[in-house]
Amino acid sequence: MRRAIVALSVVVGLTVLSSAAPAPKQPLSVPQKLAQAIKFSGIDDPKITLSEALEKLSKLYDIDFDINERAFKFENIQEPGKTEIASPDPIPAMRNARLSTILRKVLSRVPAPSGATYLVRSDHIEITTTTFQAAEIWGKYTGPHLPLVNATLEKCPLSDAVRELAEQSEFNIVLDNRAAEQAKSTINARLLNTPLDTALRLLADTVDLRAVHLDNVLYVTTKENAAALEARLEKEKTPTNPLDDNDAGEYKPRKGTGPGNLVIAPGGNGM
Repeated sequence: MRRAIVALSVVVGLTVLSSAAPAPKQPLSVPQKLAQAIKFSGIDDPKITLSEALEKLSKLYDIDFDINERAFKFENIQEPGKTEIASPDPIPAMRNARLSTILRKVLSRVPAPSGATYLVRSDHIEITTTTFQAAEIWGKYTGPHLPLVNATLEKCPLSDAVRELAEQSEFNIVLDNRAAEQAKSTINARLLNTPLDTALRLLADTVDLRAVHLDNVLYVTTKENAAALEARLEKEKTPTNPLDDNDAGEYKPRKGTGPGNLVIAPGGNGM
């Protein structure tokens, strides 16, 4: 009888412990790892190469990198991994930096004519060139090319998703107060290498809202207000030929593309 009581007590105890134990943490996705912020000590060794810097980041963030050799060879860079990325200037320390920020800083030191950048894959980050990135994401579309965003959203209110995309892309996004209730609706999405305007347009549509692009701002509002706003813009069209009474003209908003995407024409000053 005593043995039975002891055995029952053990079973009950184990049941209580198992129910009280927290569920194991799910491993972070690649987009979530990109958003991690840590204290970065910087890189001051003038001889450190791109491959060695990526290895350092791999250990810090528990993430794998792969260099697209073909993309760099297309721009006459035969061994991009051997590029010294802290000479002559070191990469400064950052106290609370996201991996995406550090990675952009490192890749800015690679002398690819179109620029070095990255693409997010399901289990690693691919280091590539802006030329190859643009071909994969936009094809023959010449722009404007808004920043790419990466996010894993699970039962996330649209308002929180908008805030995350704005912070990640460093782009202005305004959420209309008239859409506040709809913006509380939760959404589920996995976004990899998605242009910001495309991501916002689709997320807004899931809760019956609409995004309008004006200059360097994306405005999320009700579909009715978006239609009214676009109608006002229609009236602001500038005639292509002012002497032609039948010329319907066109409206050309100044489409901003976010930081780091300035293209200066040969002989231009960027102004």
